[in-house]
Amino acid sequence: MSIYRQHFDGELVFLAVSSACRGLGVGKTLVNNLMNYFEIEAVHSIYLYTDTKCNYRFYDSQGFGCLAEKKVNLTLNSKAEDLHIFLYGRNIDSWA
Repeated sequence: MSIYRQHFDGELVFLAVSSACRGLGVGKTLVNNLMNYFEIEAVHSIYLYTDTKCNYRFYDSQGFGCLAEKKVNLTLNSKAEDLHIFLYGRNIDSWA
């Protein structure tokens, strides 16, 4: 991943929804509440990192844009795997 030089005011560090609650709008509600909080706090842009082990497409559906991607090879549970790491960003000012 090349060094991304955009300035961000905030960061989404971790978002998880239990498997029993997926597909019920819980994640979307959490993201909407976070965006409302950031707007109140005058945060104009945020970023997050995610990867192919997570539901990274969720962020596409919530209006985040993929800004960069890097493929890495990791050994997980004694098995070599390719993993794609993504940098996503979102402008709060255009959240509507």
